[in-house]
Amino acid sequence: MKIKACHRCKKELHVNYFYKSRDRKGGFQEKCKTCLKEYNEKNKEKIREYQKQYREQNKEIAKEYNKDYREKNQEKLSEQKKKYFQETKNERQKKQKEYYEINKEDIELKKREYYLQNREKILAYTKEWRKEWAAKNKEKTRFYNNKYRAQKRNLPSTLTKEQWMNIKISFDYKCAYCGMEKLLEQEHFIPLSKGGEYTKNNIIPACRSCNSSKRDKKFFEWYPSYEYYSKQRENKVIRLLNY
Repeated sequence: MKIKACHRCKKELHVNYFYKSRDRKGGFQEKCKTCLKEYNEKNKEKIREYQKQYREQNKEIAKEYNKDYREKNQEKLSEQKKKYFQETKNERQKKQKEYYEINKEDIELKKREYYLQNREKILAYTKEWRKEWAAKNKEKTRFYNNKYRAQKRNLPSTLTKEQWMNIKISFDYKCAYCGMEKLLEQEHFIPLSKGGEYTKNNIIPACRSCNSSKRDKKFFEWYPSYEYYSKQRENKVIRLLNY
């Protein structure tokens, strides 16, 4: 059992009552934890000033030490940071909201000034970002484009992602026209140019080849003469779309 005497209170205590120190003989602080705490409380300003001076005089050493510590404890620090952000999420959101409400006019003015000063740069970045996003999210892009085109023509556009998923399930993830398992697109049964809605009652899954072949033709004029015509598939389309 390791016993050590405190230099301040003179009590002989187990080493667990002392903080470890690489600079001290024996590897522990001279004062016990209780005495050290009391000393720190009484000399707050003095200690703070000493620490400030030490940091200023040893900037490079501290910088190197911090860098080395971060490299050796990346996982630990990352976990601590993640935990901190999770615990303070609501508080930070509340403060951000309050700050925005108080400084709303200044913030909006600065945003506007920044945009005017960097307009070309922002537009170029936005264009490139949209291009990359569209390439990675082709189905979502088609979904939003179809919705936008319908709204532009003042046509109902209520199709949801869940409804589109159910439509594909109804057709067993196969093209409604040729019956093949290919990459499916949203095809307007009644073409958009002829007033076709963007709703679950007017959208069916079709492969690119069939979709391109139909284009803006009327179903009953185009499909019977199509090379992949099937009376069974025709009846299924009409039944599922309630025609």
